[in-house]
Amino acid sequence: MKLKLMVLMGILAWSLAGAAQAIDLAHAEVKAVDLARLSQGLAPEVIAPAVPHRADLASTGSWVDADGWSTWTYAVRVPGARSLAFHASATLPVGASLELSGEDGRMVKRYVSAELAGTGGHIASVLVPGEAVLLELRVPTDRRAATGLAIDQLFVGLKASPLAARALTPRASTASQVNWSCVRSSANELAGDATVLYTVNASNPGGSGPGLSQCTGTLMNDVPQDGKLYMLTAAHCGQTNYDPSSITVYWNRVSSCSAGLQNAMSVDGPTTSGGTTRALYASGGIQHEDQWLIELAGTGVPTGSEAVYLGWDASDVTKLSGGGPSNIFDVNHAADETKQYIASTNGPAATNPPFLTYTLSTGVSKDGASGSGAVESNQRLFGTLTGSGSDLSGNPQVEFMPLALSWHGDGGTDSPASSTSVWLDPSHTGTLQLDALQLPSAPTVSVSVSPTSVTVGTSYTVTWSSTGATSCIASGAWSGSQALNGTLRVTPTASGDFTYDLSCNNAGGTTRNAATEVVTPSTSGSSGASGSGGGGGGGSFGLLSLTGLAILRAARRRRVY
Repeated sequence: MKLKLMVLMGILAWSLAGAAQAIDLAHAEVKAVDLARLSQGLAPEVIAPAVPHRADLASTGSWVDADGWSTWTYAVRVPGARSLAFHASATLPVGASLELSGEDGRMVKRYVSAELAGTGGHIASVLVPGEAVLLELRVPTDRRAATGLAIDQLFVGLKASPLAARALTPRASTASQVNWSCVRSSANELAGDATVLYTVNASNPGGSGPGLSQCTGTLMNDVPQDGKLYMLTAAHCGQTNYDPSSITVYWNRVSSCSAGLQNAMSVDGPTTSGGTTRALYASGGIQHEDQWLIELAGTGVPTGSEAVYLGWDASDVTKLSGGGPSNIFDVNHAADETKQYIASTNGPAATNPPFLTYTLSTGVSKDGASGSGAVESNQRLFGTLTGSGSDLSGNPQVEFMPLALSWHGDGGTDSPASSTSVWLDPSHTGTLQLDALQLPSAPTVSVSVSPTSVTVGTSYTVTWSSTGATSCIASGAWSGSQALNGTLRVTPTASGDFTYDLSCNNAGGTTRNAATEVVTPSTSGSSGASGSGGGGGGGSFGLLSLTGLAILRAARRRRVY
């Protein structure tokens, strides 16, 4: 009788899996948006304006419980949108993960609890190409009640470049836009590698507002050379809201010279989220003060970023009166595309205190380049791009704000709220010039358990690996130093959830990962440690029911919304 019952359970699981697999975009929630009206009056840097939208774990989407795990799925579609992102308040316990996928079923981003540490429990998500986004939240069932996710805004991409980004046809570099890869050399690669694209929610979380602004930032070295993730950019990119917790940084977004410029978000590369404002030099308004220093969340540059910490020069106060360097260049992410290059060899054309104006001899600046670094021939940053235009003859021009202006902050008082020197030279050594620093990327860490759910007395295996790490420390269900790679065989003597947490580090930072084993009480008739059933029926029960649930999970993961 047990065998027949378990066969039925396996068949039921298979049927449920088939039903789940049949769900497609027709079942997504449709959000009607007047795109033409939405696009009116936007600031140039805004690529995805915000619209109010409500969705949460209790009232939208659907839950499936199986094999000790609970999975919530939800899809939303905005007809005509070129890309979608969202803002949400989130609580993800250890072991939980939130995955975002696009129309093609490809996962674009995965969030875990550790990544929300620098965002205050908020997610301002990456932009997902296309007019729909699928969310899949997976959490151990006994932690479902402690999990929270409440969306309050959608960001609707309207710019042409994010359209079907992963299948975007590359465009060749033109005389106006120069692909950095085509001119990359030892004379500019440090500045290029320090350049990042980022988006920031320029509206208040939970309310209406402009939406996601796209700008360019530069990773900055500091005097201690401790690898803190200081990013310098333009204050006006925050649209007066300055919400660094909503920042998403897109690292190492470069396209080859032969491929031409591409939408930067279509190029594979790491992303990180969140940060903290360290110095905001904007109290006089962006017409007079326009620099923003942010410490990004995390430790060390992420693996795959190839990022360096750029050096700087805050010494030349004559830059304020037109004595800027003759030869300068800038690497940026104009128009949310891959890295581009602009340069001038003629010295400042004019001054508009406190800005320095250069007429470009190479390239042209477009929206989204704001905040990028003005760099001298010694590859030290001396300012940030704050505006662009043209002279009376139509020649492209850019305006830079010298770093020397914000170095001592408002009124020259070294106030931590506005002074960049307080953060880049925390011991007040008086250093005014610093070269670049290149540290290794933070290591990668992987932890898994197999199988993910067992009964008391049945063994399971913990497997872990790392790349680039120098040491690893365990916590949670295990402790102490661990090898950089290895396996551990465990036979549980009690039921419960056992989380194997592993942190590995190197000079570039620390990376953490974890996996959770769900141990349930042994069933009557089970022999315990051997894992075999106490009789023919019991053995068939365990095998068939787990097979059915495995099929359910695998099919559920193949769904395309």
